[in-house]
Amino acid sequence: RNEMNAAGSGTGVSMIALTGTPGSLKSLFASKLAALGYRHIMLSRYITEVLQAQGRALSPDEYWRESRLLRETEGDEALVSRAWEDIFHQKTKLVVIDAVRSLKAAAFLVSRADRFLLIAVQAPIHLRRQRLVELVPAFAEDLKCAQIDVHELEQGMGDVIAISDYVLSITDEIWSKLDDYLSESALFIHETLLSVRGAQRTGYANHVCKVAGLMATGIEVSTRGSD
Repeated sequence: RNEMNAAGSGTGVSMIALTGTPGSLKSLFASKLAALGYRHIMLSRYITEVLQAQGRALSPDEYWRESRLLRETEGDEALVSRAWEDIFHQKTKLVVIDAVRSLKAAAFLVSRADRFLLIAVQAPIHLRRQRLVELVPAFAEDLKCAQIDVHELEQGMGDVIAISDYVLSITDEIWSKLDDYLSESALFIHETLLSVRGAQRTGYANHVCKVAGLMATGIEVSTRGSD
């Protein structure tokens, strides 16, 4: 267990973490990465397991309630720590995590992966609502969409989006050629991730987590000077 929890390089894991508001097609993008050999881990599965074990409804309200309870009792890293345990024990080397909602969760993953990129997937509300309604009809109401966005933002997702290495912006124009766009983007992100080496093994999110004091790595951080 000490080896599993040790921070720093040497794990051999190349990881892409996704973030973005609900309905922005993160899981669809993750499926494109899965086609390239990535194991797709949805963090919500760990909440599903708890709800099923307790015989509770798999409803948005129950997911939010359990998510809040886990953060209060175990911290922001509750779900990503479960994911990392699965990654470690199954010796996964290529993985996409869907989805990271706080800086502490991002820092936890950054400190354990050999290569790491944080990708935000964004889409306007009318496209996100269309996607959400496909999954849960109750989200047809504007109020429901607003409630789920507030829930995600309360966890710190806005901060995570702000430090993302790349942002995939799904517009109406892109929607008409969505499959090609996501496939091409997945290949680009995959090649970018595998090209990083040594001190540059991770992207900008890595540096922000260190500067913010979220990662106790002992590595000196050099910041960019202003022009």
